[in-house]
Parts: sequence; structure tokens; C-alpha cells
Amino acid sequence: MNGGWNGNGRVWDERYVEDAGTREVAPDGATPIDAAARQIRHGIRSVRLGQLRGLARAAEASEHEDCRRVLLPLVEEVSDDVDAQVRLTVAEGIPELATYFVRRDDEEACQELLQCACAMLADEDMDVQGAAEDAVVEIMEHNRGETAQQAIVQLLQVLVAQEEADPRKTGARLVRRTAEKLGKECHAVLETCAFTMAKDEEHEVRAEAVGALCTLFQHTEHDAGLAQYWPTLQRLSRDTMWNVRKTFAECIAKVAEQVPAELLVDTVLFLLVDASKAVQIAMYQQFGELLRVWGPSATTDTVVRTFCTVVVEELAGDERAVQACASSFPQLAVTIGRRRWQELGLVFHYFRSSRHESVRCIVAKFLHELVDVLDVEDFLTDVEPTLSAYLVDTEKVREAVLEDIVRILNILPERQADDIAHLLAEVPTFSDENSANWRMRHALAIQLGGIARRVSFQNVEQNVVPLALHLWADPVADVRSAAGKELGAIAARLLEQGQHALQEIPLVQVILKYATSKSYYKRALFADACSRMIGPLGEEDFASVFLPLLVKLASDKIPNVRLVVAMTLKDMTLEWTPSLWAVEFDEMKNKLQMDADKDVSYYATAIQ
Repeated sequence: MNGGWNGNGRVWDERYVEDAGTREVAPDGATPIDAAARQIRHGIRSVRLGQLRGLARAAEASEHEDCRRVLLPLVEEVSDDVDAQVRLTVAEGIPELATYFVRRDDEEACQELLQCACAMLADEDMDVQGAAEDAVVEIMEHNRGETAQQAIVQLLQVLVAQEEADPRKTGARLVRRTAEKLGKECHAVLETCAFTMAKDEEHEVRAEAVGALCTLFQHTEHDAGLAQYWPTLQRLSRDTMWNVRKTFAECIAKVAEQVPAELLVDTVLFLLVDASKAVQIAMYQQFGELLRVWGPSATTDTVVRTFCTVVVEELAGDERAVQACASSFPQLAVTIGRRRWQELGLVFHYFRSSRHESVRCIVAKFLHELVDVLDVEDFLTDVEPTLSAYLVDTEKVREAVLEDIVRILNILPERQADDIAHLLAEVPTFSDENSANWRMRHALAIQLGGIARRVSFQNVEQNVVPLALHLWADPVADVRSAAGKELGAIAARLLEQGQHALQEIPLVQVILKYATSKSYYKRALFADACSRMIGPLGEEDFASVFLPLLVKLASDKIPNVRLVVAMTLKDMTLEWTPSLWAVEFDEMKNKLQMDADKDVSYYATAIQ
């Protein structure tokens, strides 16, 4: 039979080459790579692109010598194709082909592919140029051989020295990316290229030089690097072009790791009030990371006052700038918040009352971080009212503030925690406004047990239990399951009150009714909830109240219910070894493992 390859692993015996209008038959013994090359050269456009994307798979299915014979000339030929999409596909596939040759220790083939990618850096199509840059960087990352590194270094030196601006820009981008990958191995040559770029007349080249120098600075001995790099970086931080200063602002934390605060502070103050809004925003975004590097001892009063002044007096109405500042505020608070909250509190009030929903969402997400920063008095004065306000804010703000609500409740006195729990119970979980936002309800459901442990018994009965039952009946399965798994913790909290036996607690009575409901859906919910009952209630209470009903459900007539029982037993045995109910456990396990339903028996076999 005539054998061939269609790029997807299927054998073919005859193919039409539609654009030529002729019929070609694959010769006997044609290798997958030969068949792919034939279609890439002569097929219609869609076939060519498909075969190019599957070229690495065809190579894996062929002999190495055949791949060298066919692949390298093919890639060189097609990289100069008239169709830009074909050239782009080739450039995107070069790294995978290079990886194929690296695994076979064929460094010479990798060099040829690298040369091909380098030639495509001058392509007229910007997308092809970008893909070629990615290919050069990936080849460099996967092939750490000395020959490959020397070839890349020579390429960078040639590009940076070009008279035309575009090659120098390409070289500058590659120098920066190479510094990130090979900053230690090729430090000397990259350093020379980066300092050359720093003096370039093209501002885009100087901007890339900033990134490269900052990365190389990190791989240099501190004292020598400070004398060599800092004067150049300081000059670039005051460059006349805003994008150069913006790049420096984006790298400010890297610089701070190498430059003492007393040398860097003037530059920081300059960039915080830069004439370019883009530079300011970049600086605000990195401000928190900068303070983390500096620490409280090196963070000067002038820097903090400048930041606070800019926020309160100069950013009104600029949403992007306020967002950037708000994102840095948590680290600022962590660094100096406890001793200087009186000053930072003004900035916090500005953020929390912002008219921009996006800013309030940022504040809502970091409220719980202030638990470890502030004294209880400051927390109750500033954060607790904010929490209360955000629980009745827009849907996105409520969702953000609910992410770690228990951590906030843990620091509040019981009375304030009860007030918050009352607001949580009033979150409109089923209103038209947020009926589709199941993630907010899920975030609340997974914290029900923690909420119950922080509020009074009366509040648990009045607010937490109704909320838990609502979420246990949620239309979204993940929300129902999460709420059900917290019912044991809520019941355990009510049991601490000491007024009722476990089976007499109203919540438990509702749970037990689900086990005998006519609705298989409710019986499955009961079985799912049992998976997290033993931890909070203890094995004895579980065995006496819930186990008999779970045993009956192991023989339920509905396979889905039995499946949930099997999954529940599997989850339970990951944390608990049955002792008081070992007989019942073995009975259920054996019964489920012999179940006629394949899904049930499959899950049952995983029970320990």
C-alpha cells in the first residue's frame, strides 16, 4: 500500500493538491516528515498552515537523519514565503523544532534554526518579528550550549551597532530579555551592549537599556555594581523622554535592592511627582514593593508625606492613578501603618469613599490585611464602619469584601461581630440583582462555620442558620455543597450552648429530614453534608445521629444518591479511621464496591 502522513497521525494513500490541480500519490515508504514537507510546499493555504503547526509531531514520528535532511531546508525556504501567516506560523514553530533537536544533542541543527529565526527579525510584518524574537529567546533558554550562547551574543552585538533605528530597537529588546534569562552566564557581553544602548539616541532603545541594566545590576557584586551602574541609571531616571523614566519606575524595586535608600530617595520623590501621568502611575504601582524592600527603618517621612499628599490633593478624578495608589496602600500600611496610622488614615478614608467602584473593590480586598497592622481601637474606628458600608455596596464590592470576612470577624468584639453577621444575613443572595453571581454566595458559604464560631449563640440561631439553609438550597451545585459541608460546624457551635442534645437542635432536625425526603436531590444533599460532620461534632455524635441514615442511603434506589454516599465515605476516610462504626463502615463499603452502577463501584474502590 502507498504509505503517507497527514499530520494528525493517520495514514493516507492518495492526496489531491488543489492549488496545482493535479493528483499526487505518496511514494512507497514516504516518511511522515517527507509527506508533511510535500504538503507544505504544494498544498492549499489551510493545509500548509495545518502541516506547519504539526511539523514537530511529524518530526517525532520520523528518523532523526530524515528530519535533518528535510526540516532545515524546509524551514529556511518557508521563512521567506510570500504569505505572512505562513511566515508567522513558521516563526511560532521554530522553538518546538529546536527543542526536538536539543533532545537529540544536535547543536548544529539548533544553530541553523537560530539563524533562520534571526533572519526573520527583519521581517516586514510586526507579528512575525515578535514571534521571531520569542523564538530566539526560547532557543537561548532551552539550548544553554556554549556555541548557541556565543551565536546569540554575536547577534546582539551586531544589532545594537546597526545604524538604522529598527534593528537597534530589536536588539535592545533582545538584550533585555536575554539579560533576564542569561544574566549570569553572559554578563560581560550583555553589560557592554546595555551600556551602549543607554547612550542611544532612540528613546525606545534607552528604555530597554534601563530594564537590562536593572537586571544585570542584580547579578553584580554590590559595591562594584553601585559604582558602575547607579550613575547611568540615575541619569536615565531623569531622561527627557517619559517612557524611559516609566521603565525606570517599573524597575524601582530591583534598583532598591542594590542602591541604599539615602541615594535613591531623591529619585523616588522626583518620580512621584513626575510631569508624566504614565510615569506617576508606574511609580504608584511599584511604591508598595519599594517600601517592602526598604522596610520601616529606611522609609523616610518625606517619601510617605509626598505619597499621601499626591493621593489626597492631586489625584481627584483620575481613576487609573487612584487604583495604582490603592494597590500599593496595603504594603505601605504593613510597613509603617501601626506607628503612623493617624497620617495614613486620611489616605485610607480617601480610598474607601472613592466614587470609583474599582478603587473600592481594591480597598475591600485588603481590609483583612489591616487586621495584623492596626490596634483594635484604630480597627474599630476606621475599618469596621468601612466593612459595614461595603456589605451594602455594589455587587462587586460585596464580593470583594466577602473573600476573607472571618479573618475580620476574629478581631471584632462579639457585639460588632453580631452586627456584621446581621448584615451578612441580609446580603440579597437570591435577589434579581445578583442571582447570577454565584461566586459571592460561594465565598459566603465556605465561611459559614467560621462566622458561627465568632458570633453569639442567639445570632447563630437568628442569622447564620437561616443563611446556611438558604445557601444549602442554592441553584448552583458548588454553593450547595460548600454550605452543606459547613452545617456540621454550625451544629457544633449550637451544641456548645448546652441547652439541647444534638438531635434536638432545630438545624439538625432539618438536616435529618433531608435524609428521609421523597426527593432524591435532598437525600443526596444530606449524604454530601455528612462528609464534614465528624470533625466538628466528633465520631460518637456522628455515629449516633447521622450514621444510621447514611447506612440506609448506601442502598438507596437512586444511583446518584449511592454515588454521593461513596464519594462521602471516600472523603471521610482521608481524615478519619472508623473505630466506633467500623462494622457499619465495612458494610457500606462492601455494598458500594459491588454496586451494579459502574460510577458508584468506581468511587467505592477508592475508599480506604
